[in-house]
Amino acid sequence: MATAQALLTPAAHTTPAVVSVENELSGRQWCSRFPGSQSIDDLVDPFKSNVKKFKAALQTAGIGVSVGATYRPRERAYLMHYCVKVARGNVSPGSGIMETIKNPRRQQAQ
Repeated sequence: MATAQALLTPAAHTTPAVVSVENELSGRQWCSRFPGSQSIDDLVDPFKSNVKKFKAALQTAGIGVSVGATYRPRERAYLMHYCVKVARGNVSPGSGIMETIKNPRRQQAQ
């Protein structure tokens, strides 16, 4: 894998800081960095109480219920969304989109 170097120069300090960042392929390790939840209790009302009622109704009808995910952190959602766009050729990996993935709240504030 290639190692990229970036020159970081904060406005308050004029001495350049050099940081090496190793490119990394996607994989399971991304899920552990941005963990989600499988718990209905992590949802917010009124949605949470509605999901509990719906699950109970399914179980009463004899349907087995398995909750795969109830919450995906914003960072992982952005990462997955833009991975598909890059894979389909809709967005270039060098288009600056990585800044949005690393800090999605910054894009919201703009």
